[in-house]
Amino acid sequence: MGEDDKVSFEKELLDWKEKNKNQARELKETLNKLKVTTEQYNEANDNKLKVQSKVKELSREMRNKDEEMDDYRHKMDTLKSDKRKGEKTLGELQNQLDEAKS
Repeated sequence: MGEDDKVSFEKELLDWKEKNKNQARELKETLNKLKVTTEQYNEANDNKLKVQSKVKELSREMRNKDEEMDDYRHKMDTLKSDKRKGEKTLGELQNQLDEAKS
């Protein structure tokens, strides 16, 4: 092996070491970015799950309120019907009273 070959080999070896060092640094940076991105994704996913849970809770609450409103409408309709029946009965009794007085 000649001196030129040795110098060429050492230069090539240094180039490979530098390239390896740069690739290791880039890999480390990429892994750090991946870690940050994964944490951001997990946080966003957790927030999404919380929002979905809240939406389900509010939907359930809304259905319950709708059912409650329907119950109140039914009660109100029943009360109106009872009121009309009472007014009709009152009118009939008033007519009977008027006839009895005459």
